[in-house]
Amino acid sequence: MAKLKINAKKASRRKLKKEKLSQYFWRYTHCLRSRSSLSRERVLTSDEFINTRKENKYMGRASKLASQVYQSIPRETRKYSQYRILTGEAIKLLRGGMEEHEIAERLLLLK
Repeated sequence: MAKLKINAKKASRRKLKKEKLSQYFWRYTHCLRSRSSLSRERVLTSDEFINTRKENKYMGRASKLASQVYQSIPRETRKYSQYRILTGEAIKLLRGGMEEHEIAERLLLLK
């Protein structure tokens, strides 16, 4: 593989795209890295990512349940950490096979 000599500060977007590189700024430094072969389409369709898609569904359902319970907490006493705890509990219960209405009731007791 040939070495690339690219000045990260002066590189054009077209050249970076052609070389399949990503440019970003991190800790006061311009950085270059090779682009990932992973695409949204591959995650959504490939059999390799079945578990990822399954966990994403759990997370989506759990965050909606936790959000409903979190909104019922008075604004003065709400803390974002409570929402994260509620979401974590909801995911555990969903994985355990509980129904959503049962989970909502249990989360209400936790708040």
